[in-house]
Amino acid sequence: MYQYHTWLLAALAGTTAGFMWFYRPCNTKQAHPRYPKQTNHSSDQFVLAAGAIAFHISKDKPLKVCLVYYKRRNEWLLAKGRKDEGEDLAKTAVCEVLEETGYACMLLPIALPTRATLPSASVAHQEDVPRLSQECTEPFAITIRPLQKPKNVKLIFWYVASLDDPEGAPRVGTHMIAEGFEESALFEVNEALEKLSFEDDKDLLRLAAKYAERVNPPT
Repeated sequence: MYQYHTWLLAALAGTTAGFMWFYRPCNTKQAHPRYPKQTNHSSDQFVLAAGAIAFHISKDKPLKVCLVYYKRRNEWLLAKGRKDEGEDLAKTAVCEVLEETGYACMLLPIALPTRATLPSASVAHQEDVPRLSQECTEPFAITIRPLQKPKNVKLIFWYVASLDDPEGAPRVGTHMIAEGFEESALFEVNEALEKLSFEDDKDLLRLAAKYAERVNPPT
């Protein structure tokens, strides 16, 4: 259906361009010329979440990673969860590891290719291209998960972390039991790859391990 008003048609009748500009289909959506697949999602259509792949880095021992066991579905997983209102995503990642596994961790500074801009007022413009950042704690990956409802998505930001006290026992009294996580444990990377239930998680672990292996272990 076309929408127009007689008085506006008369005013625009002198120019063909003006007439064609006004005489157009209603509700016609034109894709962004540079980003034709771009989509918008309102706040009720997306979930923000974060997780950290937490490693035990030692000079004398093989690299180990923390996994959590979800008993109800018999799944070994990487720790992650939804962010709280007003919470920073990096904090979410660290908190979720503690809540789901009982192990405390901290973000691990790594040499990471990132498209994040430098926090410098002296730089007038920074190209949107990957650059190698040293001692970086930005997310190393993101998972985009379609949900059941149309246009609903879950965005999971992934960080590399190191365990605060890998030799100590997991803390009790976190959210583990309430959320259905019955067990957490440290595994060498190859064993963890066998344990993990999903290929996407295995891909994330492989990539995170490459970054963690380049970090000098504590002395």
